[in-house]
Amino acid sequence: MDVGGVPVRHRDPDEDHVLIQCVHGPASGGASFLVEAYRFVDDCRAADPELWEFLTGADVDLYGAWAPQLRGLPAAPRVARHVEYTRTGRRIVRRADGVVPLHRDPAAPQVLAMLDRLAKTVRTLEDGLPRFTPAEGGILLLDNYRCRHGRDAHTGERAVRILTLRTSDAR
Repeated sequence: MDVGGVPVRHRDPDEDHVLIQCVHGPASGGASFLVEAYRFVDDCRAADPELWEFLTGADVDLYGAWAPQLRGLPAAPRVARHVEYTRTGRRIVRRADGVVPLHRDPAAPQVLAMLDRLAKTVRTLEDGLPRFTPAEGGILLLDNYRCRHGRDAHTGERAVRILTLRTSDAR
């Protein structure tokens, strides 16, 4: 966003916690789910070593598919890996739907194949997860580095308040 003629990032891409308050739920559907991402990655190491190698070793643009449309995300590529570590040693596990190969990456076809494989693996996992419906007024506090969260499709209007935090542990 523009503050006094100076471009300022509205959100930090390394926000490590999120608070989600349900203001009012949808008419139907919209159940939420959580995935313990550390366990997912650890299990991948044995179950699918090629996917694990991609998650821990391949650079991608984390928000490339979204950057032009979403307010607050950087216009420049956000180059990172799905699994990284902060300077203090805290593990970050990312899973965003906006991931694309880096611009002019000669390995782009392989990256796209691995992103598709990751999406299918995650969808299969998510299908078997327990669901919960947040109570109106309730607040869910999540470690954004450790878990992946989402919700099912819904009908009707739904309203939430979201506050993201970047703590000193994110460094």
